[in-house]
Amino acid sequence: MRRAEINKGVKRLAILLGVVGSLSWLVFVAMETNVSLNTIPFRGWVFFVITLLLCFLAPFGVVQAIAWIIRTFFTPLASRILLIVAIVLVALVGSYVGVRSLSKREQPVDMPNPGGSIPPELASSVELVDQIVRGLGWGNIAFNTPTRMTYAQPQSVELLLSPSVSVADLQAQLEQKMSAESAKIHISNRMEAHLTGTAFAIEALTPDLQAVTSQQITRWKWKVTPTAHGIQALDLAVSAVIDVAGRDAPLVVRTFGREIQVDITIPQRVSGFVQKNWQWLWAAIVVPIAGYLWKRNKKAADAL
Repeated sequence: MRRAEINKGVKRLAILLGVVGSLSWLVFVAMETNVSLNTIPFRGWVFFVITLLLCFLAPFGVVQAIAWIIRTFFTPLASRILLIVAIVLVALVGSYVGVRSLSKREQPVDMPNPGGSIPPELASSVELVDQIVRGLGWGNIAFNTPTRMTYAQPQSVELLLSPSVSVADLQAQLEQKMSAESAKIHISNRMEAHLTGTAFAIEALTPDLQAVTSQQITRWKWKVTPTAHGIQALDLAVSAVIDVAGRDAPLVVRTFGREIQVDITIPQRVSGFVQKNWQWLWAAIVVPIAGYLWKRNKKAADAL
């Protein structure tokens, strides 16, 4: 009698386990895959297979094993209590799996807008800059750089700007009119110009940041000295300084790039070689000459 009751209880436990597991799997599929069998993840199928095994195989070998353990180590009263506890645990496990499935449901992820639209939090600041740019005036600039320079020989580079003077008149005001470039650009009441080049020593003869007026030409001037020979690059950036939310910010309105052929003379090559290798020349030339003179003087002294 005891053995029959235990077997019957364990069979009921197995069936309950299968039912709870099946319901949990259904919740998992419904919430994570929208009941689409072709999108069920691998772990979902594993859970389903385990559930089927518990439903159909447990009433055989597994039930007999559990029944033998209960019959051997527990009294009838303890067996009934153990079955009740097991049923409660199975129910809790099934509920936990269902809740976990609900909590793991994928949430929508904000993806970048492929159209390149401005995020709402940045729209106001960008629109502010757009409004400032639309309010900028126009002006003319003229810029000159020589196409050829000589190594270590400085030359002047100029940039002229005016909101009222024409491009032709600006070019006429340049000290060196060869290889001049001109353009029409947005301007503000404060403009900034930077001249850069890795193979040049650049000395600014005027402030980088200057006020702009229609009453006179705004002029930038630099003294540029090549520090290497060959083809070198010289770059100019012109910026309008605008007020964005109470702070000054440069807005680059035009850039120029120029390749310059820097020549070097033979005396400059010799001088440069001596300056870079004087310690070796001292050992190779001066020391042997000094030794020769010392030896010659010693022979003359011995002859006397």
